[in-house]
Amino acid sequence: MRLYFARHGQSVGNKKNLFYGWTDYPLTEDGYKQALELGEKLRDIDITTCYTSPLIRAAETARLSMQGRDVPIITLDGLKEQYMGDLEDTTIEENLVRHPQLIEDMLSDWTKVAPPGGESYQVLESRVTGCLDKIISRGENALIVAHNGTLATMITKLLEAPLGAIDRFWLGHGDYSCISLRDGRVKLICFNK
Repeated sequence: MRLYFARHGQSVGNKKNLFYGWTDYPLTEDGYKQALELGEKLRDIDITTCYTSPLIRAAETARLSMQGRDVPIITLDGLKEQYMGDLEDTTIEENLVRHPQLIEDMLSDWTKVAPPGGESYQVLESRVTGCLDKIISRGENALIVAHNGTLATMITKLLEAPLGAIDRFWLGHGDYSCISLRDGRVKLICFNK
């Protein structure tokens, strides 16, 4: 079984440099192209099912990358990005002025510092792990289209990497990564291809 991980294409929220976990921004023109390019990269890869976050940037990336293929796309709420609470839909720059220490702490280790009114890493990890377990239980080659925090959490868990390694798994827009699960062995096949 192989799991393919793809971050959504560039969204309006990315372009505006926002904290926007659950705010539902669409893809930019570049994001649309990245989703189509992802589909080209995945064209000859056997994928049984595609799972996606319900947020439009991920759902649209899944739809565009799987167009022309007979692959069911299943939406899972647990694949959403971390909810940013009071920081939701605000710029990183304005928050560096308003809350410099908080933002510095969050950016240095977001697994230890939750956004005010938002989701802690532990809550994110719990819901993402629940989704991952369901996907693995199906035993299929699957594509998971979601968000950087969600996907980095899954990859860290699967590779049994220390939590501090999570920031090293930064997924590119329009790229995919692959992990093989076979006979109890987990192997990273590629990253940001």
